[in-house]
Parts: sequence; structure tokens; C-alpha cells
Amino acid sequence: MLRSTLAFVLSTLLLSSGHAETLSYQPATAQPGYGYLPDDELHAIDVDGQAQQVLVRAWEGKHQYGAVILLANPGQVPDTPGLIAHLRRSLNPDGWASLNLTSPTPLPRASFSTTAESIAKAGEGQLELASVSATPGFTQQQMREFIEERQKSVTASLAQLDTIGSEYPGKRVLVVSNQTAAMVIELLHSKQMNTPDLLVVFNPFLPEKKSNSALVKALAELEIPVLDIQSPDGHPASRETLAQRSNLTRTKGPAKYRQLKLSLNLDLPSSWQHASKAIKGFAYTSLIR
Repeated sequence: MLRSTLAFVLSTLLLSSGHAETLSYQPATAQPGYGYLPDDELHAIDVDGQAQQVLVRAWEGKHQYGAVILLANPGQVPDTPGLIAHLRRSLNPDGWASLNLTSPTPLPRASFSTTAESIAKAGEGQLELASVSATPGFTQQQMREFIEERQKSVTASLAQLDTIGSEYPGKRVLVVSNQTAAMVIELLHSKQMNTPDLLVVFNPFLPEKKSNSALVKALAELEIPVLDIQSPDGHPASRETLAQRSNLTRTKGPAKYRQLKLSLNLDLPSSWQHASKAIKGFAYTSLIR
């Protein structure tokens, strides 16, 4: 009780003092265990000296088309319940192995802390920002540095899949979402990573507003087939470029680019099933038939 009371008092002092605020962000959280999964589904790779989990499921049935590589939203663990976890299991019966990678850490959100020396100065001054002013955030250069750092992590992870994926020869389908999707589009466009046979993106966007227009141009210039899936609950930045991305169908043709607008949010199982069917259908049309 005493500790919680002190924490409340301290937070009140920090808000009132306004001294020596430092822009910062929280580090990534530790990865969980996967004791509920069979041993043959668990693999590990080394990225920058840290072990990262790769969850693997073999193809099933008579078809053996290749492997689908899954990268979730930044900050999500590989088997987070939802879309990616559903795809990890739903594509196997149709001839696709699934390799589910640990996603990159989230891009930081600006936060402010007060130095210990300034805590004692509570009441000596108020926040310097006017009440009508927006709280300052990271600069465009800082955000770009954060993005490039995450991109290096993605390329390092994907580069180590050859050994694990060698058991499943064939086509490679890369499925990515949100900020991870945008970072992968940039990497593919600049040829900084191995090119898959097909790319599936969900709600692609970057936090830098100017970068999203360039993202559409980069997407248009990719030579591989792209399935672009947008959900109603996608980030506003991804919805803003939806019409621009839709225009790519006219220039690339339906075999190279297809856009799917889901009717329901991505937190609903019916949307997961719809997306799964769309991925299997587009992959068969573009790569198999």
C-alpha cells in the first residue's frame, strides 16, 4: 500500500514539475515459452546474438507446393492468437509448410521522463509547452533510423531460414502486416533481401506520413505477384493509400497485383478464414497453375 501511494505521489510530482524532460522509449519485452507446442515445431535462430523462435509446421496432404513465411505485427510473438496464428495452421492442409518468425520490436512512441535531480524542484515551474501545443515527438531522421534498425533485424532473420526451410523445397510466399509489411516492401524494392515468389501484405503503413506515398510507388515497382489485403480496422495511414494501391491493378494486371478489402475487422475469425482462402487462391493462380 505504501509503495503504491509513493508511486502516485511521484507521478503527480513529475507531471507538475515539467523540468528536464527526456525523450525515451521502452525496451522490448522478453519472449515467452512454447511448452504447449510439440518439439518438432520449435526451432531457433540467432539474430544479433539473441535467440529467436521460429515456429514450423509441415505441409499436409498430397500437395507440396513450398513454404509460407509469416511475420506478425511488430512486437507480437510468433504464436500470438489471431490472424498469423490462424494462417500458421490453416495453410498446411493445402500443401504449404509454415515458418513463423519472431516479428521485429515495435517502433518507439515518444514518452517523457523527468530526471531525479528535477523531482525535488516540484512547484518551481510549470511545463514550458503551451496548452495548445502538440507534444514534440521523434524527428523524421530519428524515426527513419529506428525503421532501418528494425529492417536489419528482419533481413538477418530471413537470411537464416535456408537451413530450416530446406526440408520444404518449392515456392516461397512471404506474409507480412502493418509496419512490418511496409518495411519489407522497402527492403524488396531496394533489393536488400532475398525476393520471395509471392508477397502478401495486410494494412501496410509507416508512421512517417511522407513515406507512405513513396511506399505505394515502391509497391508498384515490385516485380513479384502481390496480394494486398485491407481490413476496416487497419491503421488510418494504410486506409489513406488504399485507392492509390488499388490503381496498381490497372497497370500490373490481376495476376501480378490483387487487392482484397475485407468486410470485417481482423480480430474476427471469419476474416482470418476469408484471408486464408484468398492467400491459397492467389498463390495457386499466380505460382502453381
